[in-house]
Amino acid sequence: MKFDVKSWLFGLFLTFCLYSPAVAAISPIQHFRPSNGAYIATIPQGWTIHTDYSFNGLGPGHPLPGVLFSIPQSETAGTNLSPLGTGVAVVSLPAHQPCRARDYLASARVPIELNEAGALWSVAHSTDVGTGTKSTTQIFARHLGGTCVLVLYLVHTRALAISPPGSVHRYDRFALLGAFDQIRHSLVATSSANINPRVRKALAATHTPVHEH
Repeated sequence: MKFDVKSWLFGLFLTFCLYSPAVAAISPIQHFRPSNGAYIATIPQGWTIHTDYSFNGLGPGHPLPGVLFSIPQSETAGTNLSPLGTGVAVVSLPAHQPCRARDYLASARVPIELNEAGALWSVAHSTDVGTGTKSTTQIFARHLGGTCVLVLYLVHTRALAISPPGSVHRYDRFALLGAFDQIRHSLVATSSANINPRVRKALAATHTPVHEH
């Protein structure tokens, strides 16, 4: 009997060790739905929602209104990543608009198509280098429900050479793009026909209010 009790306790301890890291990795989230109701996005708690964002993908005088989810300044501290303008922007367009990423990025480098579990994205990117700064824009475009959705990855960095030695370190690009991917993958059309039961259940289970702007 003593052996059985010890075995049971050891199994309980082992289960806790195996599963506790996964639980600890779960971070608070918030949901966002734009005023046109085109989609619902899930973003990390602490990121800032800018509803006055506009993208000039069609050139000066033709702004495309959208929303920017910017990374918290606390996550860029001590790195060469600038918190100003770094984040994920989402622009929803009428279905009749072109839905190819290269149509909204004049200086795009070799656009590609990305197939993710049946979701086909048109992808294009460009880089703008200034004095001691670099800005990278990557656009993912696809139809979602009745609209064309553009998802922009915006990354602004400062050259390490212009900072005092040892004062900053290079940002974790892998982790940043991973966070951006999670936001992009979370996008779902708000019509009930386009939200599968699993997503609907997940939204209800969080008890997190949807921020509408």
